[in-house]
Amino acid sequence: ESLPESWRFGPQYNMCPGQRFVQQPTLGHCSATLVGPAQVITAGHCVKRQSHTASCSDDAYVFKYYVTGSDDDGDPIFPPITVSDVFYCASYVTEYGESGGADIALIQLSRPVVGRAPAPYHASPVPAVPGQSLMMIGFPSGLPAKMDDGGRVIQSGPSTFVASTDAFGGNSGSGVFDIETGIMVGVLVNGATDYVASGGCNVVNELLDSQGGEGITYVDRAVQTCRSLENGICDDGGPGADSGACDSCGADIADCGRSAFSRDCNPARRNSYVLLTDGRCDDVPGRE
Repeated sequence: ESLPESWRFGPQYNMCPGQRFVQQPTLGHCSATLVGPAQVITAGHCVKRQSHTASCSDDAYVFKYYVTGSDDDGDPIFPPITVSDVFYCASYVTEYGESGGADIALIQLSRPVVGRAPAPYHASPVPAVPGQSLMMIGFPSGLPAKMDDGGRVIQSGPSTFVASTDAFGGNSGSGVFDIETGIMVGVLVNGATDYVASGGCNVVNELLDSQGGEGITYVDRAVQTCRSLENGICDDGGPGADSGACDSCGADIADCGRSAFSRDCNPARRNSYVLLTDGRCDDVPGRE
């Protein structure tokens, strides 16, 4: 079935002829990384409601939103996306808001995710090093998944760093990885202007690496957020922890739990990390 023109990247962003991906849809809102059997890390500003007691049940996290090829008309071909690939937000923790706070959020999904390979991440502070090579996976401007492996760290700070990753609006929340180790080091949160006008339409705003200014929050801040908001009440799976007990939020945060806001821990266990998208998928069966 053909995509409505209003869903396509070209018409929606008034892109000029010859720009890439103009026939692909822009269904996504942000990007995210799964850090446990039912827990996701994304950017804090990707959560629609900044009060950590508010409902987020309308936010969908969808697997398999990527292109496998194109048909004779140049339209993208996707793998089948079914209701089993769609997950919703059950609750979230973030210190991000109008008064500041780290731009990062920990989200509890509506059910566990299974059958996905783990991706390791830094759960304690590891400063980025200028020149460090980076790889990012996300959904720029709501497009299907795209990977950039040409970014480098430009400047390192105490809670964020700046890099030359090729990022766009929908990349907010994207996992950023050290390209040598494959370890997740941060979450994309802001950047330079995405598109500029050119003769009545828009083109990508191309910058030299030295001009890149994409802001990235260190991923360990999700652990710190858990600690600061929950007073350390969540199971880190370390010594003394079990499926029915809570101790400090430590080497992993996957057990910070479905009911973290009431200071309960999730006994469903942890230790699975994968990538997926935070987006609206109105064409998914069962989703209006």
